[in-house]
Amino acid sequence: MAQKPVIGIRGVNGFIGKHLWQYFEGNGYKVITIPEKIAKTTIG
Repeated sequence: MAQKPVIGIRGVNGFIGKHLWQYFEGNGYKVITIPEKIAKTTIG
């Protein structure tokens, strides 16, 4: 069984972020929060 990728969600505060989090975790993904500063440098 292949390992699911880790997903970083930027700005998980709030309604949409919580639903995204639950959706991905429910599908077996590992979800991490990325602070805004780091997200801008790593994601672009």
